[in-house]
Amino acid sequence: MLLRVKKNTIHAIFVTTRDHRRHLKGLVDAATAAGTPVHVAHYWELMRLTRLPRAVYIFCDLDRLSPAWLELAVRMHDRVRDAGLPALNDPRKFLPRAGLIRKLRGAGLIDYTCWLPMLDEWPDRYPVFLRTMSAHRGVFGGLIEDEAAARETLTQALAAGHVLSDLGFIQFQPTERDANGATRKYAAFRLGDRIIPAPPVSEQNWLAKHGSVAAATDDAYARDLADFDLNPFEAPIRAAFDVAQMEFGRADYGLHNGRVQVFEINTNPSIGLKLGHPNADRNALIARHGTALVAALQALVPDNPGALVEMRRIPKLRSPFLRPPRIP
Repeated sequence: MLLRVKKNTIHAIFVTTRDHRRHLKGLVDAATAAGTPVHVAHYWELMRLTRLPRAVYIFCDLDRLSPAWLELAVRMHDRVRDAGLPALNDPRKFLPRAGLIRKLRGAGLIDYTCWLPMLDEWPDRYPVFLRTMSAHRGVFGGLIEDEAAARETLTQALAAGHVLSDLGFIQFQPTERDANGATRKYAAFRLGDRIIPAPPVSEQNWLAKHGSVAAATDDAYARDLADFDLNPFEAPIRAAFDVAQMEFGRADYGLHNGRVQVFEINTNPSIGLKLGHPNADRNALIARHGTALVAALQALVPDNPGALVEMRRIPKLRSPFLRPPRIP
């Protein structure tokens, strides 16, 4: 617990929801082993404290926060910033999935769009898919080819207990595949001012999410390793983060005719840096990716890290939904 941390023992603090603190374990372990102690706090924990260490504070998991908790997160962010400490991801600027997609399309950075059935919006081009728009809970069903199927899929989702306000139709954006036909999902992190490529994943499916070992080819792994230094898509990824106004997160994207198509920016991405993959190039990429993430984090740590700083108390919002245990 942060409450029991002693002076000079924390250099970086990631703030997440209570049940999603382990997503960052790979980076936490790697940074701590490299001499940069990291703590993952949850929002309720951070809100109660008035003495906090000098550290870089990174606000995560913003899409899982209710509007009331986003307002509290803004107050936490501001008191860190007002203390002269670096604070990444201003919660007041967070864009939900639909807002981000439409702003990216409006900026000319992606070629697809989305429709919100709660506003009686229906796709005017197909195929599409229906998904939950918050909390990374994924796709409902498969690809949808026409309006009749779209209406039926929405009816099924509502009958299954999904909420209309959290459902959206996303235009399917075809992306480039490997020589063996596998779909590739690329990714890149932003940490401060640095854009750091992440290991892609491949799946023999129209949708790549977690990846499978047998799906990618050795040539693909070799190309991924070579691209790490080249960072060929740094500019469009940085532009997408600038539109989102986020300084930390992972952008997942595909390529269509060589053009980046950002699918989402995750502010609490799972970071696994374990080696042991059967392909040597893949292991080398994971190692270099981890080293780059740690270096980027270390560059953000303020002077005299760990020294305790007095901070103003955060005014409470009057809401029964902010009481433990059912809070972030």
